[in-house]
Amino acid sequence: MNCFVFLLFLNTAYADIDSKKDPKLVERVYTSYCSSCHTKDKQILYFDPKKEDSEMIKSIRSGSSPMPMYAWLFTDKDLENLIEYMRITSKK
Repeated sequence: MNCFVFLLFLNTAYADIDSKKDPKLVERVYTSYCSSCHTKDKQILYFDPKKEDSEMIKSIRSGSSPMPMYAWLFTDKDLENLIEYMRITSKK
């Protein structure tokens, strides 16, 4: 029973980043989860805009030292929205 409740909780734990519902949500999620390591002086760091989205999604999901894995928190659509935000912001 406890295992079922835990799995049910994991299934509903996604961030649901929908920029159409709330345009500032992607920015807030980036600020909360990414900016401490990926932003300095308002510039995005450790981001290669030439990489394919699928490659970046795989990296974010699995993590790489020192970045933790975020497979438990973000759906592929969430990550696509975050990557799009990073692409746009890195051009500024």
